[in-house]
Amino acid sequence: CSLMNALYLHNLSPLLPPMGQMLCVDQGYQQALESFLALLEEELQVHGGESTLELALSIMQSEFMTPLSQSDVAKRLGMNPSYFSLQFKKRMGVNFVDRLTQIRMEHAKALIARDASVTLEQLAEQCGCTSKQYFCNVFRKYTGMTVSQYRARLPH
Repeated sequence: CSLMNALYLHNLSPLLPPMGQMLCVDQGYQQALESFLALLEEELQVHGGESTLELALSIMQSEFMTPLSQSDVAKRLGMNPSYFSLQFKKRMGVNFVDRLTQIRMEHAKALIARDASVTLEQLAEQCGCTSKQYFCNVFRKYTGMTVSQYRARLPH
């Protein structure tokens, strides 16, 4: 029966008896079960996507110092980049670039707090920015102040 093969193809085999012990079912029941499996698969993608999202965040948090793109992360997770973008925004409430920027800028703030003498070049490099000018622009946009202003507000 094609339904039995579908059940095994949906990775439900651990929950089912061996193929030889399964009985074929009538067409109406088979269609209902196939509809249920389609909904189940969709539900697993939606709720199972939490683990995919957690993996995406893990990649972002561990590799933010590198040139990291949404497309690269999506491909590594085996997802279509457009679908990944929609799901990321839907679940996180912000888009990929904004979340990556947040990770990078929070890291920059921590570096500055830890070592007030860290240079702009070092900050840019350690935060995955391509240049110090770009880093300064992003930092100002994110924090509302320059790096110098941010340093000045830190307790000495």
